[in-house]
Amino acid sequence: MAADINKKQDILIRNLLTNSAKASDIPFDSLTAATYKIAFPLVTATETRKAILKARNTALGLDKILIAVLKVAWPLIKPLIVTLFQACLKQGHYLAPF
Repeated sequence: MAADINKKQDILIRNLLTNSAKASDIPFDSLTAATYKIAFPLVTATETRKAILKARNTALGLDKILIAVLKVAWPLIKPLIVTLFQACLKQGHYLAPF
């Protein structure tokens, strides 16, 4: 097992960052990070609407979209936004404000 940073860097370059790398090139004793997935229930349209349209802060956010505009557009964008929220939870990607 490589102990110093230069040896680890060399192993990474030789085994993973070259076009000729194969699964057999990677040592069996390589450490792996454990991954965990939490199964969240699907977010409902009502929950999504509440999260988007009931925000207390009505100032422009990073997206520069006013809550008033979202309220007017909601009937058209609802299916897309609900799908986006559900996909984020499924993938384990959470937006910074949440």
